[in-house]
Parts: sequence; C-alpha cells; structure tokens
Amino acid sequence: MVKRKKVGDVVTYTALIGAYLKEGNVGKAMELWKEVLQLSLIPDSRTYSVMIDGFCKSNIINIAKGLFSKMRSLGLMPTLPDYNTLMASLCREGSFEQAKRLFKEMVDGRVQPDVISYNITVDSAIKAGDVQFANELLNDMSRRGLTPDAFTFSMLIHRLSRLGLVEEAKEMFERMTACGFSVDISVYDSLIKGFSAMIH
Repeated sequence: MVKRKKVGDVVTYTALIGAYLKEGNVGKAMELWKEVLQLSLIPDSRTYSVMIDGFCKSNIINIAKGLFSKMRSLGLMPTLPDYNTLMASLCREGSFEQAKRLFKEMVDGRVQPDVISYNITVDSAIKAGDVQFANELLNDMSRRGLTPDAFTFSMLIHRLSRLGLVEEAKEMFERMTACGFSVDISVYDSLIKGFSAMIH
C-alpha cells in the first residue's frame, strides 16, 4: 500500500511503524512518520505508544522522551506501559533522577503504578545508592496494596549485598521467605558474598 502511495489511515500507519521499529528499521519507521504528518493524519495515543516502545527498544531514548512529551502536550494520556517502558530505558542509561521524576509524575497523576513500575524504580534507586528512596517506595507499595514479587526481593538482596548493606539484605531475605517465595542459588550466593566481604 505504501509503495503504491495509497493513503492509509492512522491505524494502518501505526501498525507499519510498529513493525519496522520491531525489526530495528528506524529509518523506514521515520519515513512513515513523516508521511503521517504530511498527509495531515492525526496520530492517536496508540501511535505514540508504539513509537515510544519502539524507540526505547532501539535505545534511542531522546526521541522516545520527545514523543512522550508531545503526547502529553496534545492532551493524550500516556498508559502504564508507556511510563514503565520509558522509566526502564532511563534507568538503563543511568538517568535515575529523570526516571524518579517520571515515577512521581505518574503517581501524582491518574496512572496507577504496578509491581513492574516499583521494581524498575527501586532497582534504579539502589543502583544510584539512594537506599532511603528505595525503602520509601517499598512502603508506598504496601500502602497501595501491592505485594513485592520474587523478582523484587531477589533484586533487592543482590543490590544491597553488593553495597555492603548485609543486614538490610538479610532482612529482605527473611521477608522473601516469609512471603512463601522460593529462593534460588543466586540469592544465597549474593548473601554469602556480602557476609564474606564484611569478614574480610
């Protein structure tokens, strides 16, 4: 359809842009985006979501951030996956403060965070050495009736052990087993290494 220059609708273009981004063909996706604008088609929230996800996965965070901002300026409400995807990408590139602001914006707005949102932000907080904020997040998680999952506990034990916060890691281990989660060998390994580092 595109090769023959037939005009499609936004849904069609969204699907094609998403497919090209999934393949990693950013250039072709951008060509189609330009066509959408030239044809005066109005992108909807789904279009922006597909592009935010695609650019984050292609590690082109600046464009993803720009699209996220544009989406909000148009009065389109970002979805929970939009927030989680962008926060995860920001955390991967070490932009913890930006991810933190985005998380707070989400919480203060109309989008309720889920366990994934908390896992992303808690992990990033501990990586950045902000253990206090990580604890605040865990408490907030409980207030919202969200239960940490096995990944949450495992990640916390690994990170805290590496930071030398062995007592905190041990406390998380006890909470993990109390919640009935099975503990894999990597968690035990992290704790042992943490205690060994204290001894030496």
